[in-house]
Amino acid sequence: MTLLSWIPTLSITGFLAILGWLCRGPISSALTKGVEYKLNQKVERLRAELRAKESEMQALRTGALSALASRQIAVDRRRLEAVDQIWSAVTALGPARGVSGWMSVINFEAAAEAAKNDPRSVTALSIEECGYEKNDLCNIFSPVISTDNDSHPSQTCCGIPAPA
Repeated sequence: MTLLSWIPTLSITGFLAILGWLCRGPISSALTKGVEYKLNQKVERLRAELRAKESEMQALRTGALSALASRQIAVDRRRLEAVDQIWSAVTALGPARGVSGWMSVINFEAAAEAAKNDPRSVTALSIEECGYEKNDLCNIFSPVISTDNDSHPSQTCCGIPAPA
């Protein structure tokens, strides 16, 4: 191999090396922009998925909070109704304070024994004697006193059949 046979090969290789060195900036920027473009597409796709998930989570959170708020409103309403019922029972039984004070000093076990033997003691402890009707007391106490089975119309209040 002679030196003359190497000249075309070396000149072409040198020319290509100089050309590559001169074009390194545009080639590098083209490769960088291509990779950057693909990465930007992936980032935008992930952002869109994240926004969709975020809106779904917001909808779930809003639904849960509204359900909780409506439940709390219902609980508050039931509490207010219970307070109203208890207060109406208290005001309706206000005149019976004296009777309740009088009954607090009675020994019920001894009164029960006396009721077995003496029918007059039953009359002395009668509800009617105190100025109340049996059905009136059931109407007053029915919101407050619970029975074993609230679905039957033949409930009793303190052993007294409830009015129909």
